Amino acid sequence: MRALFLAWDRKEKAVVALWEKTRQWSLDELVQLFAQLGVPIDVYFYESAVEEPGRVIVQNLLERGIAEVSDGLPVVKIDEKLGLEKETYRTLPILRSDGTTLYATKDLALAAVKFDQYHVDRSIYVVDARQSLYFQQIFKILELMGFAQAAQCRHLPYEFLTLPEGTMSSRSGNAIFFEDVAADAIQRARAAVEEKNPDLSEEAKAEIARVIGIGALLYGMLDRDNNKVIVFDWEQALSFDGHAAPYIQYAHARACRILERAQAEGFALPDATTSIHLRAPATEEMDLLEQIGNFPAEVRRAAETDKPLIIANYVYDLARHFSDFYGACPVVQAEPETRLARLALVDATRQTLANALALLGIQAPNVM
Repeated sequence: MRALFLAWDRKEKAVVALWEKTRQWSLDELVQLFAQLGVPIDVYFYESAVEEPGRVIVQNLLERGIAEVSDGLPVVKIDEKLGLEKETYRTLPILRSDGTTLYATKDLALAAVKFDQYHVDRSIYVVDARQSLYFQQIFKILELMGFAQAAQCRHLPYEFLTLPEGTMSSRSGNAIFFEDVAADAIQRARAAVEEKNPDLSEEAKAEIARVIGIGALLYGMLDRDNNKVIVFDWEQALSFDGHAAPYIQYAHARACRILERAQAEGFALPDATTSIHLRAPATEEMDLLEQIGNFPAEVRRAAETDKPLIIANYVYDLARHFSDFYGACPVVQAEPETRLARLALVDATRQTLANALALLGIQAPNVM
């Protein structure tokens, strides 16, 4: 493998051609996967594009005395350069002895591209938790290089994904591929749609099943702390009654149904200009209204801490408060003034549920 990488590094035609072909296979699959998840990628950075700039950076670090050659390897003795007496960041090799690049070579060059060409204010590296020390080393070397933006670089670690029966492993033969999981999720969701809404068209059933299945996968990843191992359980992820995306999506669909019923019965829906008065509001109404009002602060808190978990928990609690409200407070059957106020509350809930789910990359269906 070392010899093969060296051949690629020397740009031997046969090796480069094979690499280009197999890399394209991966890129094509990734584009399809991201499209299915609704995740747009604005810019792709290729390691191969920063190989040479990385070598230039290494040479520059050597010339500036930030790096030195130790046992044939260019390294940065970070603690020494920062004047730290206690071992903290240790020593990081930044190029192999044969001149081929390491991850560090390319990560330093990639950071320079982000800072110089894209002028990023903050750079978040979403990578496995076991790489925490490595990224602390990279950020400190960037600081030694003179990049002020290094202070705004952050490693956002994530833990492993496992199954209830144990850890996935390609060697053990129990690794799970996204396309298989997505197909299974959509199939399970389709069965639930058939049971709850059998009169829908086949096309509508297929689309709703897709939205529910993909939503369940996304929520199952995002409603956990990124520093904790995720144990993915199908029954929990696709629950219409528990802490899961289908439960929240169903709340949105129910809100839509209430509004549609009100319109069908000839009642005008409130808009932004409607004057609303709610006399002696019930506890469930006030709890729901307060939860809606908390949304902006929760969005800010999630952004400041880089924790989508906050939005996931918020939108679940909103759906739960809406369920309590729906069970305790008649809407369409209420007296005119109360009905108008409650319809406004239902519409505000519908919009906030949709907005919160959208922040998680999850669609909010109107029918389920």
